[in-house]
Amino acid sequence: MREPGSLSHRRKLAVRLLAIVGFVWSLEVCEGIWVRRQTYAAAARRLGVAYDTRLPFEVVRELRQRGLDAIPVFNRPWSTNIHHPEDGVFALGGWANKLTVLCNENGYYAMYESDLYGFNNPPDAWRGGRPDVVLLGDSFVQGSCVWPDQTIAARLREASLQTLNLGYGGNGPLGMLATLMEYAALLRPHIVLWCYYEGNDIADLNTEKQYPYLRNMAFLKSEGRQDLRLWRAEVDQLYSLRATGGVLSARQEFVKVHGPEAISWIDWIMYRRLHGWLKEDSLGLFAIQCLKLSHLRTRVATVLRLFDATRQSQEVLDEELFRHVLAATKEVISSWDGQMYVVYLPEWRRYRLMGRPNRYRDHMLQLLRSLEIPVIDIDEAFRAHGDPLNLFPFRLQGHYNEQGYRVVAQAILERIAVRH
Repeated sequence: MREPGSLSHRRKLAVRLLAIVGFVWSLEVCEGIWVRRQTYAAAARRLGVAYDTRLPFEVVRELRQRGLDAIPVFNRPWSTNIHHPEDGVFALGGWANKLTVLCNENGYYAMYESDLYGFNNPPDAWRGGRPDVVLLGDSFVQGSCVWPDQTIAARLREASLQTLNLGYGGNGPLGMLATLMEYAALLRPHIVLWCYYEGNDIADLNTEKQYPYLRNMAFLKSEGRQDLRLWRAEVDQLYSLRATGGVLSARQEFVKVHGPEAISWIDWIMYRRLHGWLKEDSLGLFAIQCLKLSHLRTRVATVLRLFDATRQSQEVLDEELFRHVLAATKEVISSWDGQMYVVYLPEWRRYRLMGRPNRYRDHMLQLLRSLEIPVIDIDEAFRAHGDPLNLFPFRLQGHYNEQGYRVVAQAILERIAVRH
């Protein structure tokens, strides 16, 4: 006996829906496997390198349980309300005299003891009088994600140069200029290395100019400066309020680590109950992500961001402001007969398969030539090395590895040795 037409139609529809669901989940699993292979943990496993799979807050918690005064790094402090409008305190460095936990890109969590102003320097770095070299920049200068003795500044110190590292994660051109005026101008360094990272410094400038203190550049005059070196206690108090008064709950920390999609209480319960195997590279976390179609959703969101007008505007060069910042920086350094160099730091994307140079590279180099600012082009040094990708963690996108920072420092030393 033949089935009713309506029942047969429903069965066909159900089969088609199941086929579509199966196809979508197959895409999700394939995308997930590809993404999983691009993680530092997976790359380390393929190379037989030990990799610390703990989450950042776990590392900080365990260090504090051992009696160490550890904190997570606060990148771009001025954009996370680490300032006090009433007193005019606008933090530019980190939390002073703390064991600061950075990132894990090379298999271990790098960390350093911050100096009396929150930067990555040895305890005696501020006691030696006029520095030979001051470094300005973002997290690449700060030393992410390597040990303190493997940073650019540390390599320069090995060459007997009295070096002060004023790099801090998230700094862009305006942040670097403000840092120069607040911390370095009184020291009158012989050489200032203004480290420009092509991957995000233009976007950082567009973010920085939203803050009146940075945009107005009142700090170029003595009466407009904060004298942050005298406000150490206040800056530390602001960080303390951020870390304790506004402390993240455990669930909020989980959301912070795993992304905005991980906001449901089901996610949190799963995390708490399966904490032992829901690590970054675990099969348990991978299975949950696939069930939620996390990888496909991330891929779609990434594609949509390419057409996002706000994001596109963040990556447009504000040439007038950029030129003004560079010219002002050069003028300030020249006022004490110092020498400014721009260290051009390349991004990973230019070296990958079918990679392309940054679209503003030639324009930026031309701008620097027009201002008669000497450039130390690290791209040339990386290419001379022969295998630029080997200078990044496990050949993946990120900061430079130990060898990469060594190549940067060597290129700097070769250039300044000729001029000085």
